[in-house]
Amino acid sequence: MTLFTYVASRDYNFAVLVNGVYFAVATLAGQVTLARHYRPLFATDPRHRLGYAAWVLLYVFVAIQLAWVLRPFVGAPGVPTRFFREGAWSNAYVVVAEDVWRLLTGG
Repeated sequence: MTLFTYVASRDYNFAVLVNGVYFAVATLAGQVTLARHYRPLFATDPRHRLGYAAWVLLYVFVAIQLAWVLRPFVGAPGVPTRFFREGAWSNAYVVVAEDVWRLLTGG
C-alpha cells in the first residue's frame, strides 16, 4: 500500500501523512488484538487492567520516540540522500517542546 501511495502521488507531505495513518492503523490493530487476549485476565482479576494501561502508555511513549528516530527513512524531495539526517538521534519530546515554546513566545 505504501508503494502504491508513493507511485500515485509525488507530494511529500501526503506521503508522510499516509505513513502516519498506516502506522496508526497497524498500532490500533495490534492493541485491539492484545486487548482481546487480555479479556480473560480482566475477568479474573481487575488489577490486570492496570498492567494493560501501563503497557499502552509505555508503548505510546516508545513508539513516538521510535518514529522520530526512524523518520529519515521517509525521504524528502530536494534533500540529498543520507542514511541519517541532522538530529536523527535527538529526543522527540524535547523537539516538540521547543516547537511549542517557539509558537507560544513568537520567537
